[in-house]
Amino acid sequence: MKKSIIALAVAGALTAPMVAQADATLYGSLRLSLTDQDGADLDLADNTSRIGIKGSSELFSGAKAIYQFEQAVRADDATGWNGGRLALIGVTGDFGTAQAGQMWTPHYLWTAAVTDILDNDASGADAGFTRVGNTLAYISPNMNGFQAAAAVIADAATGTEDIDTTHVAVKYSMDGLHVAASYLGNENANTDTTALAVSYAADNFYVGARVQDDEINHGAAGDEWSIAGSYSIENTKLLASFTDEDSAADESWSLEVQQKLGKQARVFAAYRELRGVEGVEVGYRVDF
Repeated sequence: MKKSIIALAVAGALTAPMVAQADATLYGSLRLSLTDQDGADLDLADNTSRIGIKGSSELFSGAKAIYQFEQAVRADDATGWNGGRLALIGVTGDFGTAQAGQMWTPHYLWTAAVTDILDNDASGADAGFTRVGNTLAYISPNMNGFQAAAAVIADAATGTEDIDTTHVAVKYSMDGLHVAASYLGNENANTDTTALAVSYAADNFYVGARVQDDEINHGAAGDEWSIAGSYSIENTKLLASFTDEDSAADESWSLEVQQKLGKQARVFAAYRELRGVEGVEVGYRVDF
């Protein structure tokens, strides 16, 4: 009898930490692609694989503490970690979300991601300011489809300003329509980036467009615009994208087919031209 009681006590002690950590989620995505492009040999390479942990815990005030850590990994040769992607802590509640660390910027999530919808290398081209470190950000709660965000980036870089980059963004989403605007200004480097994006989704159809203006010393440096769309037929999705950048001599475009193999696995095949280099790319992706 005593042994049974002791066994139950030990089991309870071992289970308690697991229950306390029930809000922590281990997740990841392993991705490989095989590429054959002009001027290069056939290449089997990793395609932005990652693994991470995220979660939350209740605060006495009723708000939640949040955290996320995500690391890039290599699925092609198992050489290990491939650089940090996300590392942030914060707090969220009815007031919105405040977080600090390295995170996805509202610039990417609300404008650039609108056309970055394909699995191949030409998707979305390069909008910059994707995941940025040394960032303190606030995102408002959703107010009937409207949200606003503000962020500062302070990485002790050499310059006359304590805050290296300021960032503000707004978006409106309702009934499949998404409209967003973003601005980033770096006073030390005298650069400004402004972006506008719009997308619409209905049933199996999606289309998105984005325009971005980059300025140096408050003068024209280069514009970029892109458009992307998709159409789903059961487990098959057809996708296309086109990007024109002033900073590149040639446009980028791609045609892609994605096929779901299950809830967390899919394959894709694409024909794309990335800044003048044509190629064929096929890939396999497993999420967990």
